[in-house]
Amino acid sequence: MPGDVTRPIYLGLAGVFFVLAIVGVFLPVLPATPFVLLTSACLVRSSPKLHGKLRASKLFGPTLRDWEEHRAVRREIKWVAAVTMLVAVGATLAFADHSVPVRIATVVLAAIGLFVILRLKTIESVRGVAPSRAAQSTREPRGPGDAPRSPGA
Repeated sequence: MPGDVTRPIYLGLAGVFFVLAIVGVFLPVLPATPFVLLTSACLVRSSPKLHGKLRASKLFGPTLRDWEEHRAVRREIKWVAAVTMLVAVGATLAFADHSVPVRIATVVLAAIGLFVILRLKTIESVRGVAPSRAAQSTREPRGPGDAPRSPGA
């Protein structure tokens, strides 16, 4: 059965990606979120039980659930990611002794990263409202039957 061969591969990849995600939590130059998403994708294919634990975790669970349910991230997450990246790049440019081509590459890669972060769809977090409800309350109507109705209609 093909699943028996691929399961250990997916589990191994999930382990590698999870370690990189943990490292990314502490190192601003290594983003945690993509590695959490890769971990999740591998666990869905290899271990639903471990995937459930990842979704339930306090550290990665909320962001992972937002992405899986809405394909979006909370505004606070985007701002923290952008500011952290800009601080790390600024510190690198200010304190590291790199050549001009390396500095240019750093700025270009940071600009690409910032572009990607800011283009992600956003879930508006509302105090006291779960992100899924906040996303529903801020979404635009999709068609005539989905348009908001006035109280008198």
